[in-house]
Amino acid sequence: MLRLGACTWIYEAPLEEALARIAAAGCDGVELLGEPEMWTPDAVRRLLARTGLAPVALTASCKVPQTRRDLAHPDPAIRAEAVAYLVGCLRFAAAIGAPVVQMLPSGESRLAPISTREQEWRWSDRHRAAQPL
Repeated sequence: MLRLGACTWIYEAPLEEALARIAAAGCDGVELLGEPEMWTPDAVRRLLARTGLAPVALTASCKVPQTRRDLAHPDPAIRAEAVAYLVGCLRFAAAIGAPVVQMLPSGESRLAPISTREQEWRWSDRHRAAQPL
């Protein structure tokens, strides 16, 4: 089934208002911002039911320097924070029924690499399957 959806963060509005606008635009799906501490799964499910929107994806965000979410950082503590955040996003997505979670492995706004591409991939691979969901 093909769904027409939009991202909630295209509107600078509270989630309830953003979902209402997306539904009013004729969409039947929504991509939610991956910030599980902002809402409870129950609250999001109620809003989705009220608007008739289906959760099609959740996007985890690694905005650097605003967060320390960077799976390809040389500091193991920063990588661990990124993994914990991503696990939280996966749990939240499962709780609301979002079938897809997407995330870039390093800081979205990092303008220059910290190391070589190969080294950054090695750093990001260290956490693959290291933490149970």
